[in-house]
Amino acid sequence: SMEALDLQLARILKVVDELEGAALITADHGNADEMYELDKKTKMPKVGKAKTSHTLNPVPCIIYDNFYADKYTVKADEGNFGLSNVAATAVNFLGYEAPDMWDESVIEVK
Repeated sequence: SMEALDLQLARILKVVDELEGAALITADHGNADEMYELDKKTKMPKVGKAKTSHTLNPVPCIIYDNFYADKYTVKADEGNFGLSNVAATAVNFLGYEAPDMWDESVIEVK
């Protein structure tokens, strides 16, 4: 599945560049980073026990931008940013202000 995702992202990002756009790439918590259940004592994979639940590991949030990076700055992440910051960030990229009730954007528009 990760190989298929990489292929599709490559296709999408090619078009993003052709249109002189930007992309915000992230995910929810998946389980590609832990394919097997881990033994709580040894922290080793349990053989034959596939992990089907999501992990609690951080997921990346990637700003792919070859054209407008001079229009904003990325705020320093001190471990406080998460999935709840993506909506405000996307709205800011579209040129709008996010409502105050939302968690803050990870970018600051110049």
